Amino acid sequence: MGNCKSGDCLAFQHCCLISPEKLTVKVLLLVNGLGLGNSTRCHGVIQRLRDRNARIRIVTSGNGLWYFGNNPDIEKVYQTGSLHYGADNGSISISRTLASVGTALATLRANASMLDDILEDYRPDVVVTDSDYVFAPMRQRCIPLVALNNADVVRANYRRFGDAPSSVRAQYYCVETPDSIYHRLIPDLVISPTMMPDRHTDSGNIVHVGPIVRKGFIAEQASGASGDRAVIMLSGSHFGTPVEIERNAFGLPVDIVGRDMTSGLAPDSSIRYLGKVTNTLPLLESARAIVVNGGFSAVSEVFCLRKPVVVLPVPRHAEQWSNAREIEELGVGIMGTEETYIDDLTRLLSGYDKFDEACRQMQAPPDGASAAADIILSLARQNAS
Repeated sequence: MGNCKSGDCLAFQHCCLISPEKLTVKVLLLVNGLGLGNSTRCHGVIQRLRDRNARIRIVTSGNGLWYFGNNPDIEKVYQTGSLHYGADNGSISISRTLASVGTALATLRANASMLDDILEDYRPDVVVTDSDYVFAPMRQRCIPLVALNNADVVRANYRRFGDAPSSVRAQYYCVETPDSIYHRLIPDLVISPTMMPDRHTDSGNIVHVGPIVRKGFIAEQASGASGDRAVIMLSGSHFGTPVEIERNAFGLPVDIVGRDMTSGLAPDSSIRYLGKVTNTLPLLESARAIVVNGGFSAVSEVFCLRKPVVVLPVPRHAEQWSNAREIEELGVGIMGTEETYIDDLTRLLSGYDKFDEACRQMQAPPDGASAAADIILSLARQNAS
């Protein structure tokens, strides 16, 4: 593993000193901090790794620093430079993203240099990445590299549905497709979460698992009908949907997560703007219906809680469109838009019984986070043997 053979390098000899039965495996995670989804997904895996007595350090940026800063499961958090999409009027711009490739490469080089020092200091048994593309320092030291990434699922669903809007094609071909190719070629192992793992075949270095969510998010039975509020929980990234609700016409209280109240809106006691929230489980458990952007982590958590949902894909984003389209196909929610989300939530509530019944008919999804933790530790110990 780690692209090394016995005797190839001193790093391999160091790895071989680790007993396969050693109680503590040292894991380093490289987590993209653009939105919160990468952080919550990795947190789900971290919780299961800690249950298995692993030590955890994290390299991250942006929202990841906020999310993991005071987490007792994390031994140390390192700050790194961030990668991000180019923007045009608040939406993803593929042309501006491509134009900033030089800046992105400079960031990657600086991150790699910093990572060299971290690896020398920590000497992890395995490195796990989530939307991070530094790999040379691990290759040089023969440290196994595992990626959390489901670009292969996005591509498979995109082709299977066959009705993607033209607005997402540029992102699909210029981002999702190269992302999938990178993960086919570079990491030792790719753990690919999917809402429907039975639909996807493991091949090469890709292993499929169920949705990766934090502890407590896998519900044994649907409970949406007992909820007493609507929860609007939108992306923490720059491209998340803005929310301004002047009047509550939904017939139940509304909690808005990830947004502060805009100045100029008249106060409404039935609408709460909660800003960023680390532990969203109590809010989502109390919800009758939920609105989220289309990032896979947020969609996965609502899907696993078996709550009717409106999914608002960020414009021009193929993965988010694909996630929303799959929710529609499964019958547990609808795809909305940034412009119509109030009407979309009203439509979901009007046809609520149909969506709630679909949630009730679902089987509890497999625990992708536990499966991922077992795979990561197995690879680390295999490399040590």
